[in-house]
Amino acid sequence: MNENKLLIVIPTWERCQAIERLLSEEVEVLSEFKIDICIYDSSRGDETFKLVCEYIKKHKNVLYERVDDAIPSNVKYFDICRKISDSKYKYLWIIQDHLIIKREAIQHIINALDTCADFYYLDMFSNMYNQKVENDLNSFAIKSAWMLTRYGTAVFKIDSFLKGIEWDGKIDKWLNDKTINFSHVGLIFERLIEMNNAKVESVSFKREQFYDFMRFQPVAWDGELLRICLECWGMTIEKLPNTYRKEQIMQSQDALFISNIKLLSLKSEHRYGVNEYERFKEWICKIYPERDKEFKDIAYLPGEIAEKRYFGKIFDAINKAREKQAPVYVYGAGRHGTELASYLDKKKILFNGLLVSTKEGNPNCINDHYVYEASEKIRNGNALIIIAVAKGSVDLISKMIDDISDNPNDVLILDEII
Repeated sequence: MNENKLLIVIPTWERCQAIERLLSEEVEVLSEFKIDICIYDSSRGDETFKLVCEYIKKHKNVLYERVDDAIPSNVKYFDICRKISDSKYKYLWIIQDHLIIKREAIQHIINALDTCADFYYLDMFSNMYNQKVENDLNSFAIKSAWMLTRYGTAVFKIDSFLKGIEWDGKIDKWLNDKTINFSHVGLIFERLIEMNNAKVESVSFKREQFYDFMRFQPVAWDGELLRICLECWGMTIEKLPNTYRKEQIMQSQDALFISNIKLLSLKSEHRYGVNEYERFKEWICKIYPERDKEFKDIAYLPGEIAEKRYFGKIFDAINKAREKQAPVYVYGAGRHGTELASYLDKKKILFNGLLVSTKEGNPNCINDHYVYEASEKIRNGNALIIIAVAKGSVDLISKMIDDISDNPNDVLILDEII
């Protein structure tokens, strides 16, 4: 591998413990691959700075930059891209400060970069390694736009994708209150059109090669979930060049982010109701046209009636399992699984724990619920399993359940009954 081929930049704010964990697990491996890693820190205090300085003394591939603590994360994303556009590196990879990357995945990325594409989309939720050229930007956008909202899923070729961008115009267009949360998605897809025949590739990984050790915590913007997932997402996609099939891209959003269970939970917390429905109904109809009635019912109906109508299938399935003395599990220890678990707790509905494909990297317990490796608990069959994972992982999980079960289990897929 060539020197200075890839730079990893990690924006962070007041997460010294996360940075310590990430560096302790990654720095040696990255050094072996001659990959530099820069901590882009906007913390108020000096804790992260002092920690990184200790690593810099021992590791030549660790870098640090301090920035204003008032800068939002998406502004930092644009700043990083702009500053790096004249650097010595060939590729830029901006990742979350709580993402662990296994050695095998790093090797796969390094190998993938040999094709010299202008832009790489990293699919972290596959069941196999693969690499393919994306010849149709519309099909690519429909497949990848929502996943690209996650930091860490994009790698930029600096001297083609980032060089020559008119940054003042991009900042004015994307870094405003209406689109800032998904501004990096807008930047990516607008730039791909501007480049004219950009070489775009998707690189798939085995899902166990990445581990987000904060994935079971609420997103930082949970308090503004409806505005961000509806208005901000919709306006971002509407501002893309007209060559894109915007309606289909808009509707590629992971529906579990605003599932009916999430709406019921927000309603019980007085965070969703008639006012919110009326405010966002334009975007509901554009992003979830087939679910407008569900959004409206949950907003307008009394809580108990809405709950019976839209949570009843899960409630009935759990009661049926209990009558048979069958165990009940939620499959998924990420955001969707833990949200479902929290809702069941709120309703005082008992279940037997959370299931994961592998315990490696997962905690033993989340919110007083044990986390089990699926093969330990469902091999004998007769369990009710509610799969609560992102849509792209459902088929893989369903197959895995079938493969390890000697006898049938009852399976509900949350994405299909939201």
